[in-house]
Amino acid sequence: KKPILLEDGTVSLPSDIVFEPTTKCNLNCQMCYQREERKMDKRDLSFDEIKKMLDNISNLKRVSLIGAEIFTKPDIFQIIEEFIKRGIKSYLTTNGTLINKDVADRLKKFKKGIRGIGFSLDGLKETHNRIRGANFAFDKTIEAINLVKNDFNVSINTVIMEENLEELPK
Repeated sequence: KKPILLEDGTVSLPSDIVFEPTTKCNLNCQMCYQREERKMDKRDLSFDEIKKMLDNISNLKRVSLIGAEIFTKPDIFQIIEEFIKRGIKSYLTTNGTLINKDVADRLKKFKKGIRGIGFSLDGLKETHNRIRGANFAFDKTIEAINLVKNDFNVSINTVIMEENLEELPK
């Protein structure tokens, strides 16, 4: 509820935020900046702490939920629902490997409050699996995209690296 005083003397309230509900993940990606952080004794914010945080941001219209992997957070659907109750549209970023039919069906219940879902895909099957550190990652991500593509705006997020650069056009 407190405005931000800018250098030019004007006041600004955030209408968009990027929020990382967890640092937990089910993969072991080569480029992950959080691998070292996961070794630290850190805890996620509780649902009540998240609600309290939201109580202090009055102008919020959009949130991008990023992570590690947002679907490792047990109360992620409760969090998404809270954003929707407050009129805040969500954009979800995921590696897609934890989205099965049940998860996709739960997401569809929040269809009006979710602006889109971004899936991490870093190359063709073998390359993607190597980068993500799991031999199932590519197939699970493609399956997840197919489960939600008719109900949500879907985008692909790619970390461009030397080992996948030549595959990007494919």
